[in-house]
Amino acid sequence: MPNIHPFQGWRYNPEVVEDAGTVIAPPYDVISPREQDTLYQSSPYNFVRLILNSAPGESRYSESARVLREWIKQRVVIQDQPEALYLLDQTFLLNGEQVTRTGIIAALELEEMGKNILPHEQTIAKHIEDRYRLMESTKTNLGQIFMSYRDRTMTVESMADTVREEQPVLDIRVPEHGRYALWRMTNPEVIRSIRKVLANTSAIIADGHHRYKTALRYVREHPAVPGGDRVMVTLVNAFNPGMQVLPTHRLVRGVRVPLADIRKSLERFFTIAELASPEELMRELGTDREKDIVRLGLYHRASSTALLLMLRNEEQINGALKQGPRAYQLLDVNILHQFVLKEIFHLDTENQADLERLHYLRGNTPAPEQLREARDYDVACFVKPPDLETLFTVAEAGLTLPQKTTYFYPKVYSGLVFRFFG
Repeated sequence: MPNIHPFQGWRYNPEVVEDAGTVIAPPYDVISPREQDTLYQSSPYNFVRLILNSAPGESRYSESARVLREWIKQRVVIQDQPEALYLLDQTFLLNGEQVTRTGIIAALELEEMGKNILPHEQTIAKHIEDRYRLMESTKTNLGQIFMSYRDRTMTVESMADTVREEQPVLDIRVPEHGRYALWRMTNPEVIRSIRKVLANTSAIIADGHHRYKTALRYVREHPAVPGGDRVMVTLVNAFNPGMQVLPTHRLVRGVRVPLADIRKSLERFFTIAELASPEELMRELGTDREKDIVRLGLYHRASSTALLLMLRNEEQINGALKQGPRAYQLLDVNILHQFVLKEIFHLDTENQADLERLHYLRGNTPAPEQLREARDYDVACFVKPPDLETLFTVAEAGLTLPQKTTYFYPKVYSGLVFRFFG
């Protein structure tokens, strides 16, 4: 991995903002218009005013910069002294059990992706343009780029207990999202140990591909700006027990084919078992399976029919998915896109117009529960998530997965700390 560095982070001033839980915000790309309104109303200092300003049109970028300057002037946000790495604990419930994910927030030296910094998902150009305009206006790393590395020695985790003996600089609870605790690490020996371990690893971008590409574009076009050659990241060990990858299921609109015709087409590729409900389908998908047996789920809304799909044979994979290691070919999402979305529903996931027919179910709420709330769909397609080792294998082979293949839970909220270089 390229070098990481401590930095002088900016944080909310507790003398002005007494409850930090009212001012942090989810990443910009998961904030719905309704949630944006709610965040605006929660506090005049909510971080949404920086990452997703509601000013009209092009003015939203200058407005974000104006708000940031005003907050600095009024000491709503203040800069830490001296430089530090930040230890971040996120404690949350998963399947009824409490889990803690531990990571390090640092300034990462930018480099082109592909060698040490590995992407795993495709990106959309318009999102990069949006984030670039915001960075150009504010000269700030406002959101986290969430990355994962592999360290079986668990260096960060072994140091964390000592760091936790100190008072955290931030300790808040977010409803339905868990607890955030943040500590500053300034001990040179601790920082050197962490940097040494990370220097011998590569890292995948788990969440924040657009933000990383934005930072790369910024340093290319503004090479003289001090500090622009680094970007703020949160790094989490792939072997940390809190490093969870959840599935992203697909909802498909515009399917006007009767179930009988869908089944007939599916039988070319899959053995099909009909189940009583989406709940039973998800239970079946959740059971252990042989490594090379791909199983998908499909729910036909009009007929209230749940189908378990089992790929018939590997020759189909060899013919349709020629590139990449076996782990890539056997990914549920690739099988779904090739043999169901493309072949059955004539939906090309490489075509942005076709992607308008897709919606997604993801998060910590059970999929059948989310499905009961969904309205605008004809068919729901269910997959199991890829494991982290598979993601590293795919990324190291130079391949990327379809958009929204993974859902790293929980998200890293914005506003815990940010990096101003302007």
